[in-house]
Amino acid sequence: MTRKSLSLLATAAIAALALSACGDSGDTAESSPEETGELRTVNIGLMPIAPSVAVEYGIQKGIFEEHGFELNVNPGASGAASLPAVVAGQLDFDIGNPMSVAIANDQGMDIRIAAGFSNAIPEGDDIAGIIVRADSGIETYADLEGKTTAVVSLQGHNTLTTQDVAEKDGADPEGLDFTELQFGDMTAQLEQGNVDAAFMPEPFLSRALSDPANELLGYNFQDSIPGLPTLVTYTSGELIEKDPELVKDFQVAMEDVLTQAQENKDEALAMLTDFIDVPPEAAANMRIEDWDAEIKRDEIDQLNELALKHDYIQNPIDPEGFYYE
Repeated sequence: MTRKSLSLLATAAIAALALSACGDSGDTAESSPEETGELRTVNIGLMPIAPSVAVEYGIQKGIFEEHGFELNVNPGASGAASLPAVVAGQLDFDIGNPMSVAIANDQGMDIRIAAGFSNAIPEGDDIAGIIVRADSGIETYADLEGKTTAVVSLQGHNTLTTQDVAEKDGADPEGLDFTELQFGDMTAQLEQGNVDAAFMPEPFLSRALSDPANELLGYNFQDSIPGLPTLVTYTSGELIEKDPELVKDFQVAMEDVLTQAQENKDEALAMLTDFIDVPPEAAANMRIEDWDAEIKRDEIDQLNELALKHDYIQNPIDPEGFYYE
């Protein structure tokens, strides 16, 4: 997220506070949003990727509005820039991966997971995996030792689960090399021999496998932590302390949105055409995560234990300061 975007959000937040301060005192000030019919504006960071379309589904179907919320969506806000933005109150909530939240928490940021969002598929065809060239000689995860694997971000759940499955296969997890590439560049770099393997989510995974010269090494999420949460909904400890009712109400809204999106997945996927410019046929056939607002503590705790083992974080995560349910 750019500095300009942050400034705009901060200005909007200040303006909203100023307007709320101008309300009448007395009974009116104590009325809930449901009683007054007023919508509460929530600033939320959202990456322009396929699973995020569940939020768009909730907006277009009026589900958030039914729960008293108007969303100010900040596209592209997720990632490293969104974490301090949430702590600073410029974003009320963000949708991001749980590993980033754990690292930020370990570094002293008061960030809490308030709801789930999306999970990898626990069995069968998963939504992300590691691709190699069919003639590479790489047949097991252990063969990745001493090789270079392309990932979109270092020290994420993509690298951590790859180290875990390689170690389970007998490799030294510290002997794996990773390099950062954008998903759209990975196939070409793999073909040119600049990398030996590449971690890809859908739709990049299916596109790469459409070429018989590429093959799937394995589903590292599934082989490490089946059903691993890929995205979670998080907020700041300050907002929880300042307005716990808003956070609780938003948790309920997210549960409703994600439940309905999961139950009507074909309809939600059809929105990808306008949401991130996915061709209609590709959207209809896309393999995508399961949406679920439940916080998958067991799976996230396993991820955090791996993060501690491999020095992604330096201290055990305190559940009381990490989850808010």
